[in-house]
Amino acid sequence: MGCSQTGRHYLISATLDLYWKLSGRRTSDSDSLILHLRSILRRFPFWAEGHRALAELCINTGDIAAAYASGHALKALSKPNSFLCAQALFILGRCFLRKGEWQSALIYLCQAHAILPTLYAIHEEEAAALMLSEDYSAAVKALAQIPSERLSAEGKAALEFAKMRMARELALPLQR
Repeated sequence: MGCSQTGRHYLISATLDLYWKLSGRRTSDSDSLILHLRSILRRFPFWAEGHRALAELCINTGDIAAAYASGHALKALSKPNSFLCAQALFILGRCFLRKGEWQSALIYLCQAHAILPTLYAIHEEEAAALMLSEDYSAAVKALAQIPSERLSAEGKAALEFAKMRMARELALPLQR
């Protein structure tokens, strides 16, 4: 199903408008941005980038159910093993992680990682899920795959925490 020329112009205009709003008012106007995106998606439900942007906004505002729905829509609109598919899997994994369901999060994040092994944010979210499962050595391995200059502040803190927990676990048997 193709877009008409008018539809394409509208989507380009809406995308530019959305990015302008996101860059200008990052968090102060999230609710109106979400409403704006939802109204566009009602008119253009096959707009994959709109679903991705809506899912990101919803994750950031804590509306995990809406993020999950947009993540599934994005996955349905993407080709298997494509960049968009990996983004959809990444979003779905993050939704489960925000709910504390690390097993489901790991399933989606590992699938996303298989498609986009160089997207370091996936490694960091995998490490977060592994830390929830208390598998600190696997979390350290996931974070160690990221060059230190590319590791986020949260990733660096998680790496130090996981290393500390591993050292504590190794010291416990010696203290008994």
